[in-house]
Amino acid sequence: MLFGNMFSVFGELLDMSIQHAGVQLKVVDGQRVPFSKQKGTEVVIHQFSASTPYSHFSTKGKLNDLFSKVSCELTTKTNVLLEEFKSMIPKDLKLKMAGKVAGEISSKFNLKQLEKMLLDKMKFKGDLTFSNLAVNYDGMDIKTSNSVVEFTLPNPNKSAIIS
Repeated sequence: MLFGNMFSVFGELLDMSIQHAGVQLKVVDGQRVPFSKQKGTEVVIHQFSASTPYSHFSTKGKLNDLFSKVSCELTTKTNVLLEEFKSMIPKDLKLKMAGKVAGEISSKFNLKQLEKMLLDKMKFKGDLTFSNLAVNYDGMDIKTSNSVVEFTLPNPNKSAIIS
């Protein structure tokens, strides 16, 4: 394996400039094999992180079959202040939120599941701590000073599924 920077790996594919070392490229006889000719392409993310003045998240894991089905196995750690993300919520959604969310989520899904929001096919497991949470969605309020939620989706307990 050869290490390069993400922009040289993805080039124009993502239409963004990300400068970070640690993405692995496939090499055969000293020559880089184009992704379009690679079977079972795997991109290993050792760590990707982003921060705002009051929030931080980081993720690690891998992306498989980059030019076909694209499957993801990721572990994401988060510590975010919800107020910082108000501008990202469409105004017609009638959602107001405040407070802090911290925790870790492991996920396994493919691109088709993500694009079509097939949540019943995607796998998530994690724990989140909500601090000073105040959410109002279309007149419905949710408030807590401190709550921890542990979850696994889909539910592994088949007897809990309502038919």
